Amino acid sequence: MNHLQDLKKALTEAYAQSSLQNASKIAQSKSLEKLIRNHQQDQRLISTILHMADVTDTYNDPNDIDLALDTIDLGKIYERVDAREKEDTKLAYQDLLVIELLHYFKHDFFTWVTKPKCPQCHNDGGNIEPQGSSSPPNPNPDEISVVENYRCVECGVNVDFARINRPAKLLETRSGRCGEWVNCFMLLLRALLGAEGHIRYVWNNEDHVWCEFYSDSQSRWIHLDPCEDVFDDPNLYCQNWGKEMSYCIGFGDSYVMDLSEKYITNKDKQIDKKSVVSDLQLIPRLIRQINARKLLKTYESFRFDTIALQRIYDILVMFNNEKVLSAPVGSKTEAVGRQSGTAEWTSARGEGGS
Repeated sequence: MNHLQDLKKALTEAYAQSSLQNASKIAQSKSLEKLIRNHQQDQRLISTILHMADVTDTYNDPNDIDLALDTIDLGKIYERVDAREKEDTKLAYQDLLVIELLHYFKHDFFTWVTKPKCPQCHNDGGNIEPQGSSSPPNPNPDEISVVENYRCVECGVNVDFARINRPAKLLETRSGRCGEWVNCFMLLLRALLGAEGHIRYVWNNEDHVWCEFYSDSQSRWIHLDPCEDVFDDPNLYCQNWGKEMSYCIGFGDSYVMDLSEKYITNKDKQIDKKSVVSDLQLIPRLIRQINARKLLKTYESFRFDTIALQRIYDILVMFNNEKVLSAPVGSKTEAVGRQSGTAEWTSARGEGGS
């Protein structure tokens, strides 16, 4: 038995070491820089993906995690988990915890903003008219991307809506659109699952974001949409909302993955990728370059661990296994169309229902 265990360990470490060596060659080849130079017409898409590559690092600050745990009502969440555990024996405790966090976040914690309320009359309907946008402040500690400007035609009051990206600040403001919702939820998810939990930010090129977590009991990544309080329904967007999409990219701690096939489950809703990118091999090549650097960065973070190569192997196995996963048939969500946002706003985005 010891001989077989030693053989397994040797093979595992050899595979991990070989993958690290290959990643090192890719990272040192300067191929990424060449890729960027040769695709000037695709700079917006390349810049977005490169900017998002390490987004999950945003949720690792110990102070932010402590603040998140102090801010939410853990008692209410765990009480609901205990109650659900008695009723539902099919899902593991970790899965139930995420389900209850989703429900709490949607119904008790965060608020949707299509247009900001007037601070004087407190209305946010037709009285609020857009007036363009302005640049973020300097300095910009809350990582505001843009400030949307509005005016209340009834009160004559100017109303600003800052699009905040710093998760810790969102624990305070507790409002926004899908970007703010997912950003804040990811911090809470990291806090509840702990350092060993795996989470992933999913970006869609057609202006939506959501997230995933790796279920230890199911050995797979589970789709989560905090804006909708939806758990494990990757068909939600194409088959329920009727949303047309080109690319869906997942950004995790250790690697990036093209998740388009997982989420674009209706061929009629697939936007021709040639209309989005000049070369269909660009995104796979870009992701390959990013993953080489992320794998080396991950290894560097625990290279003094006695089982460092085993941990790299586990990451690679998780990555490769995911390539053969198939999405379930049909959307499980009963409500038709997007539920967050006004009907007018949802319809304008093509998300009102297929």
